[in-house]
Amino acid sequence: MRIGLVGEAPHDTESIKFLLLKKYTSFEFVPLLSDVTGDMLEDPKTKHILAKQFLSEKLDFTIFVRDLDSHEKDRAQILLRKNYFNEFKGSVKHRGILFLNIYMIEALILADIKTFNSIYKCTFKLDKPVMEYINPKQALKEFTKFRYKEGHNRDIIKALDFETVVRNCPYFEKFIFRLDKYISDV
Repeated sequence: MRIGLVGEAPHDTESIKFLLLKKYTSFEFVPLLSDVTGDMLEDPKTKHILAKQFLSEKLDFTIFVRDLDSHEKDRAQILLRKNYFNEFKGSVKHRGILFLNIYMIEALILADIKTFNSIYKCTFKLDKPVMEYINPKQALKEFTKFRYKEGHNRDIIKALDFETVVRNCPYFEKFIFRLDKYISDV
């Protein structure tokens, strides 16, 4: 199965690719729109580029990876991301699934803090559940005295334990459940 990945930045899609490959070892994950980042994702021209890439790559479906930049009950932000997804899934022949990071992708790193600590040789301890960190990126930066950088995500997430992330990150667990169901229906 060939699955497209659309995200807000290339290091995000690469990170998710490596995390998903831990479970879906026989699948091929193909990052799309690698030259399109942030708000450019919502540009109407991007839909046409996405449609061409989807067809040329002969993909089965696409995962749209977005950061909510808010808590899981922020209906306004959720609606914005869902509207984006609904508008853009036509570009992939309506074969897409939304993966919404609560706050941001760094929450996945917090979910396996033991691996993060071993990489950075530190002893960061979570004082609340992963999804309650309003700015997980800033928490990681501050704890490492700003040695942590977003560009490190790919290598960090590549090292994470998949089951630990599922167990400690409820939104990721829900996504994996939805993804498994989506795959079985394709």
